[in-house]
Formats: sequence, structure tokens, C-alpha cells
Amino acid sequence: MNDKARQQYLSNEVLSASPQKLRKLLLDGAIRFANETIRHWSVNDFESGLESTNRTRDILLELLVTIRDVPENKPIMDLYRFLNREINVASFERSQERLQQIIRVLTVEQETWTMVCDSLRTLAPPTNHSAIPVHHLATPDANVGFTAGSFSFEA
Repeated sequence: MNDKARQQYLSNEVLSASPQKLRKLLLDGAIRFANETIRHWSVNDFESGLESTNRTRDILLELLVTIRDVPENKPIMDLYRFLNREINVASFERSQERLQQIIRVLTVEQETWTMVCDSLRTLAPPTNHSAIPVHHLATPDANVGFTAGSFSFEA
């Protein structure tokens, strides 16, 4: 697949993705750039390695700031803070071992979000069925009484 087609595919995938899928895509990218860093370091291309490390760091920060800051999310926030510190140390030391450890943690996280996306896909209603019309609001000429109620988009 040529680069332009790949970019178009990724763009379409991101624009149509659920929040869970977006998180998984970010993890995919972080792992890809961390592996790229290791490849650059192994051939002493430290400038390209720094660029890949910076991209990994940017993704890790994005993953952290998109977590709602509530007490029950503290453990995962602490994990991402730890990974951000580790990527800084790994970059400074050019430590492939530290980067491998980061990749291992991110891979577990990636597998988790893959399972979440798969389970959500199986829970989604099939899209090939014909829609059944449902009358939500009474029309003025309807013989049905209408009582106003509340509605929440946060369900």
C-alpha cells in the first residue's frame, strides 16, 4: 500500500472511530514509534530515534490527558505518568531495555482495548436490518395524550 493510500485509510479510520477504537489506535501508534526508536538506535541514528521517541511521548501524554480525573481512574493515570517518566529516562539513556519494558506495558494495554472494541462490536445492533418506524412524539392530530418528560444525552 502506498503512503498516500495508507494516510487516507488511517484518516478515515480515525474520523469514523469510536472513543475506544481511538484509544486503541493511539496505543498502536505508541508501540509502533517505540519500536521505530529501537531500530534507529540500533544503527546509531540518534536524531531519527529522538523524533520517534518524541512521537511516542506525545501519544503517551495524549493518552494521559484524555483520562477523566476521578478517583477511580487514579491507577491508570499513575501508570501513564510512570510511562511518561520512563520514556524520558529511556530517551536520555538511549536505553533499549527501558523502551522494551514500555512496549510490554503498552502491548497489554493495547490487547485490553482490542478486547473492549471487539466486545462492543458484538454488542452493536446489526446495521443491515430495516428500521422499524417508532413514533416518539405525538402529532397535533393524534388521539394520544402527550406528556413532556426529561431526556438525557449522558445515558
